[in-house]
Amino acid sequence: MRSDIVNNEKIQPKIYDQLQSIMHYDFNYIRSGLDFILKQSSLAHVRPKKILVPAFICPIVPEVIRRNGFEVEFVDADLDSFNMKIPASDLDGIGAVFVCHTFGAKCEVPSGVKTIEDCAHFLSKEREGDFALYSMYKQIRNVRGGYVECDEDLSKTYDHLLTDSVRVRDLPLLFMNSRFFDLPRSLKGLPSCSPAESEKWDVLKASHLTKKLFEKKKLPDSDIYKDMKNAFNNLGLGKFFAMQKMPEGSVPYNFSIRVIDDSISRDELLLRLRRRRVFADRMWYNADTGSCKNAEILAETIINLPINLNSLVELKNAIPR
Repeated sequence: MRSDIVNNEKIQPKIYDQLQSIMHYDFNYIRSGLDFILKQSSLAHVRPKKILVPAFICPIVPEVIRRNGFEVEFVDADLDSFNMKIPASDLDGIGAVFVCHTFGAKCEVPSGVKTIEDCAHFLSKEREGDFALYSMYKQIRNVRGGYVECDEDLSKTYDHLLTDSVRVRDLPLLFMNSRFFDLPRSLKGLPSCSPAESEKWDVLKASHLTKKLFEKKKLPDSDIYKDMKNAFNNLGLGKFFAMQKMPEGSVPYNFSIRVIDDSISRDELLLRLRRRRVFADRMWYNADTGSCKNAEILAETIINLPINLNSLVELKNAIPR
């Protein structure tokens, strides 16, 4: 595996092997996998019941952790990599650490403490911690789904779970990024999320269709990312935005930047891009930042562009004059 780009032919056997492993547990949602291991694995017995969590992360993560009786301690983000800044001091008083490889940027995994890796945006990442969470749909076309990889045999409780079913109304999820939907999507406002505390779902095994689609798909080619970095500089976009820095071993999920020009409204710019049929997102604008300064900055300024050169050209054209 190259340090910056993943070879699809090397990824596929790894995915297939994981699907066959007794230490692989697939779920209807990644959050279901997190909920399951907090209840059923050795994590349920860690003391103290306090988990270190990135302040810049999907708000459902701290919500699930709290629902399982753990205290959440937020760690601020690094404004370069967007990853959590893990304290250099010892982790006494912490039961576990939740490490997120934000948008595919490889994050350090600490030793000497239970760790959960969030690899939702980094499907090719090999597990370093005790548990790893992967998405079955974020980087490939699928309805939903996620899986957990670990060294613990949790089959006694896992086997009793019911299996998710895909309904007809779920099938449009397979085609949401199709050009066929570009026009109606471009006319809508920015998507928003329900508050994490109001979310309800059942913890289920992944559907048979989800597993079949996941097994057969390949990851998109990310060679274009290097070209986008060069284009970003050539277009003079560094005056308005800062690129996410990708540590060695990273694999970009998208082309993530943050607004650094105070005269630019991030949300207004995203709407301008939508009208131009460039569907960037503002993940995670709704992060439960725990009042951490850098995480608040990222939540207010983040822009995640699709990996194609045209998105940068349209970004420059969308900047208010």
